[in-house]
Amino acid sequence: MKVSAIFLLSVVSCACAAILCPPNFCDSMLCEDMTSENCEGRVQEGGSVCGCCDTCISQIPLGQNCHQTILLGVPATSECEQGTKCDFQSMMCIAKTCAELKEEQAAMLTAMDQPLFGAHLPDCEADGSWSAKQCAGSK
Repeated sequence: MKVSAIFLLSVVSCACAAILCPPNFCDSMLCEDMTSENCEGRVQEGGSVCGCCDTCISQIPLGQNCHQTILLGVPATSECEQGTKCDFQSMMCIAKTCAELKEEQAAMLTAMDQPLFGAHLPDCEADGSWSAKQCAGSK
């Protein structure tokens, strides 16, 4: 019984995805020209439904409500500003820890084809907080 229910759920999920974004769906979309000049936030390439159009993602400041960023299945129109994340318990944008930022920056630097001179990974304490002293540059 469980297996058939899981199978049915999988089939329905696939069918819904096909209905939402059928082939050539984007051909009928009229997209607004989205640029950094007319967007007070960040331009997300292909950020609309089915990835048809570029969208403007507004930036939510530290300490502000971020409940609108978690609508599942709906493209986001806002996000917590750089260096912050949405805390799903308080539904507020909170500062990322040093460890979280260090991990993000390390992944970005690893993904780059060439080294980025002057890039510095933050120094963190064992608990993920910021070290009191941040040193970068020549020694």
